[in-house]
Amino acid sequence: MSAKAATSLTTSIRSGLALALAVMTLATQAAAAAERAGHQPQVQVQQPTKIDWVFVLANQSPAQVPAGWLPDYDSTRQSYELYVPAARSRRKPPGLVLFISPGGRGTGFDAFRKACDQHDLVFASPHAAGNDVDTRQRVRIVLDVLDDVRRRCGVDPDRCYIGGFSGGGRIACAIGFALPEYFGGVIPVCASGELREEPWLRHRVIDRLSVASLTGERDFNRGEVERFRGPQLAGVGVRSRVWGAEGVGHAVPSASVCS
Repeated sequence: MSAKAATSLTTSIRSGLALALAVMTLATQAAAAAERAGHQPQVQVQQPTKIDWVFVLANQSPAQVPAGWLPDYDSTRQSYELYVPAARSRRKPPGLVLFISPGGRGTGFDAFRKACDQHDLVFASPHAAGNDVDTRQRVRIVLDVLDDVRRRCGVDPDRCYIGGFSGGGRIACAIGFALPEYFGGVIPVCASGELREEPWLRHRVIDRLSVASLTGERDFNRGEVERFRGPQLAGVGVRSRVWGAEGVGHAVPSASVCS
């Protein structure tokens, strides 16, 4: 090949790569802008998650869902609360706060709205995923919602934070500690959770996640959060910190604490 031909080929390859990168960037920006800004109290999940939700509940990833697990479950019947902040000259994908309620309706929006506006974070909270729901179904609902938000808004996994209040916080820890690749941090409120036993998975949690534990001054779980799980996480090398909200009991703290 002549020098001129080689130069031409190199130029073509560089142009092709630049075009591909531009297309990928535009696609990401289009995905982030696809969902209209504002608060939507009820959004339907569009399709089943492709995330390995069974692994959160077991120490393996079977090719088929175990027999008897969620036989009548329908992803498209699940819904969630969604808030998309206004895209002020957005040049990168937004982050996400995925917050799990202990009750039948999503919760936490009022507490996290200010932080979402300040830091360009989408907020999502599943409905019908409370403490009275089978844990297997609860995990599946949360991951159906996560996947749906990822498709709608093109969120950045490094700025995705899974959290929850009380029993919702325990589910958040279970999911975050099992699937650290999907998150940048975990925010359990008035709750905590255990790390998985798999050594490799513990290392990935240490590499990937920050854990911000919030508890009330009068929270009945304060001892567990402040004196047990917080020091335990920090002791094995997880980036971990506990915040105590003065005058607060077993409740989600105000926006001034969560922002």
